[in-house]
Amino acid sequence: MNHVESILISGSGDGKFAAKIDQFRKSDSCRVLLLPTRFACKGLNLTEASRVMFVNPILNKRDELQAIGRVNRIGQTRQTYVHKFIIKDSIEELIENYNKDRNYRSNCTNGEFTDLTVGEFCALFNVYKA
Repeated sequence: MNHVESILISGSGDGKFAAKIDQFRKSDSCRVLLLPTRFACKGLNLTEASRVMFVNPILNKRDELQAIGRVNRIGQTRQTYVHKFIIKDSIEELIENYNKDRNYRSNCTNGEFTDLTVGEFCALFNVYKA
């Protein structure tokens, strides 16, 4: 164990979500809040944090940007850092490269991200439709 105090939020249905967020905000000793991206990108304000670390691949680039926005927003007084952990030659790397290409394409069109198509999904996993 590394002796880093942390709070884990694994689901919102247990009624403890708000209490755990409040505990993180008020704690002087807890430095780490662990939660799935699906919670971090939906209406949460976490200016008490200064780092966002992604350890799971995210197909929806909008969710990733929203999760970063929960920390880097009005009221943030510190520099914000974003870290991604990507394993070489893995699905994480394929998804990251896909998102980079998607970002390039969105900037060349109307700036909007489109939903993942079946063809893009098959190409991502190197699967061909029958």
